[in-house]
Amino acid sequence: MIISKQIQKPQLVLIVDDQEINRDILQLILEENYELLFAENGKEALDIIHKRGDELSIILLDLMMPVVDGFEVLETVKKDEKYKSIPIIVLTADKSAELKALQM
Repeated sequence: MIISKQIQKPQLVLIVDDQEINRDILQLILEENYELLFAENGKEALDIIHKRGDELSIILLDLMMPVVDGFEVLETVKKDEKYKSIPIIVLTADKSAELKALQM
């Protein structure tokens, strides 16, 4: 007999990065334990958040991207009552960008 408490749906992680290699590396690290969604830019990320935000456990967000950057995604998500509680981990090599993201 299977007890329902033992069956858990994998947590859903949104990976947002314009670099395919970064998405691939994160996928290799996380795919065994998490369900993954991918976006190549902030616009795609916001579309996914609006469609599936209530299912997301966390967002891994690059800050420097074309179309819509990570800062705009951060600002948009944190202003939205429905999604502002989703944890976001920012990914960047730029120290000043990191500080700005922390302040946001």
